[in-house]
Order: sequence, then structure tokens, then C-alpha cells
Amino acid sequence: MKKSNKAEAIRLLRKHRAKVDQRDMDIYQWLRYAADLTDKYVGPETQLREGWNTLINYDVPNHRQRATNLIDQCIESIEDNGVYRPENKNFLMTLSNEALITLIIGVLLSSIAGSWYLGLGYNQFRVDKLNETNLRLESEIRQSVRLNRFTAQKLDSCQRSSKELDSKAALTVPASSTK
Repeated sequence: MKKSNKAEAIRLLRKHRAKVDQRDMDIYQWLRYAADLTDKYVGPETQLREGWNTLINYDVPNHRQRATNLIDQCIESIEDNGVYRPENKNFLMTLSNEALITLIIGVLLSSIAGSWYLGLGYNQFRVDKLNETNLRLESEIRQSVRLNRFTAQKLDSCQRSSKELDSKAALTVPASSTK
């Protein structure tokens, strides 16, 4: 629906008022259209709308004169107050204060709980990563210790072999070479 401005509304009401004097026109159809224009430009819940309902629903003398007066009042109302703009309603406007408070508390508690569980999940992820790193390091240390033991055993074995060879060599050395 396009926005209606003040000048357009007044022009349409004056154009409609000019048709009231036409004798071949159906006055009740004219009154219903005038009531629709009032709803659109002045507002559906106004005293002017009640005036149109009276003219449409009851046999009132001087329909045309009263209708012309109502149109003039509509034009005056638009000039003074501007064009009627219906109140925008959204989902939250339909809720009572108690329901809104309950909704806000629910959203806050859900947000807090969600943040808490996200923090726990992140913390568990970090702990798992640290445990994984610790296990890897422990494995490397065990492997290093095993290698060191193996190396120490080999070194010890080599030293023993070297001593044995030295002692055998000392025993087999000819006496002439010791002179």
C-alpha cells in the first residue's frame, strides 16, 4: 500500500463531495465509498466514521446535506491532523507485559546456559588436546629412555669387549716386545 499524502487525500474527498449533487447517483453507494475514504484517510475508529454508519444504516432526513458536512469535517480533520497512519503491530506488541517479561527471562536464561555449555565444550576440547599432546610426549620420552638404555647397554657391552680385548692383547704380547 502506497503512502497517501495530505494533498491527495483532500483532493479525493473534494472530488467525491462534488459527486453528491448528481441526481442519477446511488446515495447509499456514495455513502459507503465516503465511509471507506474516511477509514483510509481519517481512521476507522473516529466519530466521523460513526456519522457515516448512521447515514448508511438509518433513514435520516437530508442525507446529502449531512454527507456534505461529514466530508467537510473529514477534510478539516486531515488539514489539522494529517493523514491517518495505521499503527504498525508486530509480534511483540501483541504480547502482554507478563508474557514479554517471561520471554525475555527465557531468552536470557537460554543464552546463559548455551554460553555455559559452549564454554564447557571448548574447555573439554582443550583438555583433550593437552592429553593428546601429553600422551605423545610421554611416548617420545619412553622411546628416548629405551633408546638411552639400549645405547647404554651397547656402550657398556662395547667397553667390556674393549677391556677383554685389551686384557687378551696384553696376554698375547710377545716378551720381546716388552723389552
